[in-house]
Amino acid sequence: MRWFVRIVLTLAFACLLALAALPHLGTVEQGWKDFQQAWKLVRSGNSEASQPATTPIVEEERSREVLTPDPLETTVAETENSTPDDSFLVEARTRAAADPEAAMDWLQSTATGSDRLRGMLEVVAIWAAQDSENALLWLESNAQGLARHETINSGMELWSQQDPSAAAAWIEGMANDGSKKTAAQTLIDNWVRTDPQAAQTWLEQLPPGIIRNEAALSYTSALMERDPTAAADWAVNEAIQQGNPELLVESIEAFTNQDPVAAETYIRSLQNTGAAERALITHVKTLAQNDPQSTANWIASLSQTDALYSPDLNTVLMREWSQSDSVAASTWLSEASNSPERDAAIIGFAETMIDYEPEAVAAWTNTIGVPETRVNWLTHAVQTWARSNPVETLRWLKDAELDPALRSQLAREVGAD
Repeated sequence: MRWFVRIVLTLAFACLLALAALPHLGTVEQGWKDFQQAWKLVRSGNSEASQPATTPIVEEERSREVLTPDPLETTVAETENSTPDDSFLVEARTRAAADPEAAMDWLQSTATGSDRLRGMLEVVAIWAAQDSENALLWLESNAQGLARHETINSGMELWSQQDPSAAAAWIEGMANDGSKKTAAQTLIDNWVRTDPQAAQTWLEQLPPGIIRNEAALSYTSALMERDPTAAADWAVNEAIQQGNPELLVESIEAFTNQDPVAAETYIRSLQNTGAAERALITHVKTLAQNDPQSTANWIASLSQTDALYSPDLNTVLMREWSQSDSVAASTWLSEASNSPERDAAIIGFAETMIDYEPEAVAAWTNTIGVPETRVNWLTHAVQTWARSNPVETLRWLKDAELDPALRSQLAREVGAD
């Protein structure tokens, strides 16, 4: 009987132990697996053996931690990783929220160089959002150098979005200098996106000069994104009336880059106007910068009765082509037949390559069909070449196919007896 009781008690105790250990079986099993994996790594000599094994369960828990970071831990980490510059900008913002003018005074007295500029931009962002006019008044009276330019641009950026008419009236009272130009450009760039007609009306009442010219460039550039034909049309008329050829060139260049087919149609509409020639040259130049071979094909497709036709278009083409790929340009010249178009292309090639390959330029200019043009360009090429290498120049003159009288004349140009 006593043995029976002992056996029963032993079994009961074993059951209690099993029940107590049951929740930990998974951990024990995983620990055994980790031990086995570590032992295998040790035995294999793997260089990563010293790294603790990571199980799928652990990886899952880590992923959960990354996806749902603890806010307190995140704040602590950000504080630990912050730099003195971050603290400086935080203080600048805090001071700006309390008293932006005092914040500017603090920056002027304590910060220098790029730190001062960065701090001022932070203060301007807060100040101009609350009171753009006074922010800009302070900047106009106190900011200097690069900081003046950058901060006025930043302040005007905000004000022109809030109240462009008020910003425009304030600009009119500014002194005529680079700061006024910056403010006008920023205003127009924003205003044209919300009310292009009001922006145009204000722009057209500005007196002639650099402020109006620069603002006109900004207006055209912004309007080009919405209505390239209207932008080009306004720019061409403004360029003619104000004597601003740069505006014409930049507007046609932007139009051609955006929509070359529509740009060609617009340029055709300019025929018999004072802007026609410059607009066409700008169009061809822009096309050639993007794809010279296609531009060459387009020029070749123009008949001599076409209003856009001119042999001189090949000069514009070859100026650009020889700058980007002189080998391909030379190949095109060698395959072209003798013609006024080829002669014009040779001149474009010579204009670009004379300082790089004077021998090649001399050889090409010697093939120009019009005698007077050939002699003028050949003489120019020989003179340029002789300044850097007179010996080679004379040798080339001796062997080149030249009229004897011309050979002697060019030799004298080089300095030969």
